[in-house]
Amino acid sequence: RELSNNHFVVIAAPNGSQLPPSVSQITIPTEWHSIKGEHEAYKVFGKSMSQFDIVLDFTHNHYAIRTQPDIPHISMIWHDPNIMKTPTPVNNVVALSNWQAKRFTESMEQGIRVLDSICNDPEVYSYDESVKVSDRYIALGIVDARKGHLMAAELALEMDVPLDVVGPPHDRAYAWDIEAFIRKNPRAGIVYHGEVNAKEKLRLLREAKGLLYPVNFPEGMGESHSMKMAEALMLGTPCITWNQGAMK
Repeated sequence: RELSNNHFVVIAAPNGSQLPPSVSQITIPTEWHSIKGEHEAYKVFGKSMSQFDIVLDFTHNHYAIRTQPDIPHISMIWHDPNIMKTPTPVNNVVALSNWQAKRFTESMEQGIRVLDSICNDPEVYSYDESVKVSDRYIALGIVDARKGHLMAAELALEMDVPLDVVGPPHDRAYAWDIEAFIRKNPRAGIVYHGEVNAKEKLRLLREAKGLLYPVNFPEGMGESHSMKMAEALMLGTPCITWNQGAMK
């Protein structure tokens, strides 16, 4: 939306994406969550790339840019390069944090710049002093062992504070473990909501006393940027997490 104030902007995105009225869309009729998905998406928008002055590449595997390397571009990387090494363009690569950039340079022996991007809408994620903060904490994100939801529940029990666990069951067995923990401790005030809509997520996050986010990565590894922490902090919700990866 910001770019479209002064530029003509087109986004190649899966069908059903919600975009600002000022932005055009190339509709991708596929789930775009895998290398195969990027290949299929490229068949739709690949021929259009040369029409644009610059391509902002938000993909994980950068298939389109690697296929047409002469296209002017900026390609973001999203992961800890020591955890996941995906094919990367040979130039104009940006990291989301200084920590990630250092890891990338050490791992790939390739130059990189840092774009300290928030990527959240300030009109949505804005502090509202009229909101009454509850005594409940929140654990947020896809329910997966690396995101530490079960550890958050254990911490909440130890701290004797109520907790809302929010997120789709990416790892169904891990979600069952959380539900079993809640059944075992029925008086702890821990509730697993599963996946909720955007409005409800915003309400829970805004009213929470704090975000509990005990990321569960091997020692020395971690996340390069946390969207959920950026959302929480923009809303004025404190975050409790390990000093691991780029969290500091």
